[in-house]
Amino acid sequence: MIVYPITRVTLFPLCRLLIRSVRGLENIPKRGPFILACHHLGPLDALFIAAVVVPRINQKIHFIASIAPWGPLWKEIVAKRWSGCIPFDKNNRQTCLDTARQYLSEGRVVGIFPVGLLDERESNSSKGKSGTARLALWSKVPVVPVGLISHESVTLGAIIIKHLTRPRIIRISIGEPMTFSDVYDKPITYELLRNVTSRIMQSIDLINKY
Repeated sequence: MIVYPITRVTLFPLCRLLIRSVRGLENIPKRGPFILACHHLGPLDALFIAAVVVPRINQKIHFIASIAPWGPLWKEIVAKRWSGCIPFDKNNRQTCLDTARQYLSEGRVVGIFPVGLLDERESNSSKGKSGTARLALWSKVPVVPVGLISHESVTLGAIIIKHLTRPRIIRISIGEPMTFSDVYDKPITYELLRNVTSRIMQSIDLINKY
């Protein structure tokens, strides 16, 4: 069964109009389970990534996303049932991680932005949060770093008003899958989480320079 059959011929082509180049698509495993650890530019990042990755794997990407502000109808029907998002609740982070862990155990693909929510990002965005590392160590699945680069605003308003007449503003770079077999058997401590998070963020930063 083809995943997102209507979206593939409607929304995804529009997204690809805004993508200048894609490097490293061959680094995406052909099937899950794996984690996409993605750089965060704006609220449409997940859509751009899905537009290039989903046709390769024919699986949904379950992005961890803050969807509560859009209202309960959007949350239940569009975000959770149709797109398969994992709702992020800053007051109940463990439930979000537990859901992602369960999806990975079922062979699915989870997308996460290690820097956290757009409005929570620290000035040093290279630091990253520990959720990606926790999932990687719990599930022992590959982590694929994904870089996004744009010198233009990628908010919805900017795209509609300005960039549909001047497309190709985003570059996507995909790094080789990372595994952490050297530390899988170690107790998960704060120091280990910071170490693995740092390795993930360094990989994202590196491919973001391509």
